[in-house]
Amino acid sequence: MRSAFFSGVVAKAIGGVFVFTIGVTGAWGQAPVLTIRENGNLVELLYQGTHTIEASTNFKAGSWVVLGSQAAPFTDPNSGTLPMRFYRVHDSDGTFSANAVAYYQLTMCAGFSMVANQLNRSPNNKLETVVPNPPEGTTVYQYNPSTGGYIIKAFAEGAWAGSSHDLILDPSRGAFLSTPVAFTHRFFGEVQLNSSIPIVPGFNIISCAFPQRGALSDPQPDGLNLTPREGDCVFQWTCGGNSYQTSCYQEGAWSGDLGGNTSPQIKVGEAFWFLSSGGPARNWNRTGRVDVP
Repeated sequence: MRSAFFSGVVAKAIGGVFVFTIGVTGAWGQAPVLTIRENGNLVELLYQGTHTIEASTNFKAGSWVVLGSQAAPFTDPNSGTLPMRFYRVHDSDGTFSANAVAYYQLTMCAGFSMVANQLNRSPNNKLETVVPNPPEGTTVYQYNPSTGGYIIKAFAEGAWAGSSHDLILDPSRGAFLSTPVAFTHRFFGEVQLNSSIPIVPGFNIISCAFPQRGALSDPQPDGLNLTPREGDCVFQWTCGGNSYQTSCYQEGAWSGDLGGNTSPQIKVGEAFWFLSSGGPARNWNRTGRVDVP
């Protein structure tokens, strides 16, 4: 019987940056690794061996429920109706998986939306992988702050075409999506528990690297943990409309279209313009761990 445990740290290179996840495993065991894929309108998990799968709708302490214990594949029968779910291994001997995986459903309205992929998809986060089959006529525009221009791809005759540059939807990188008809898409992949998002002076289109709804500048775990500077502004697009909801940080408080001193409320899968008021480049940092109680 296992009687001692240790924390294992797994490093993975994503976009040239090492991302660390923490797993707890038995003294003579190895933390299992989860992958996630679609099976029709459901999702299923793959892993080695027999393990107990837990799920949460928000990744917060006290929210995890046991779904069952079995060998892979593990198909979640509720994933066809639940809009979002996180998964991990948590065996009775104290073993946690080395990573967590998740999915979320995002509805794009007819017209323009500002959207974000907030999970690491296998084998990559290219547009063609993350959104392989949108409605005909869908177009995606990704802003490049270094040039002030856009990478543009359009879906026509069953394939993406346009710019010769890859359009990468890594967690933290948002884009405009235009579609002639509303549609719902499921994003799924590995959870990026720790992130450090670069913010350059001027305009940025960014998103949280983790699928969570919350106040942008409130601390974790309920908030998204972005510390504003004087003069910073956030512009949130009205889905399907033609206007922005604006919030600016002035004299130590938020003000703007939300009224009062309310921090911008960011939804799961939402990207937004962030105007950095000046000063040196900085990072929007977030930390996490698999073994949340």
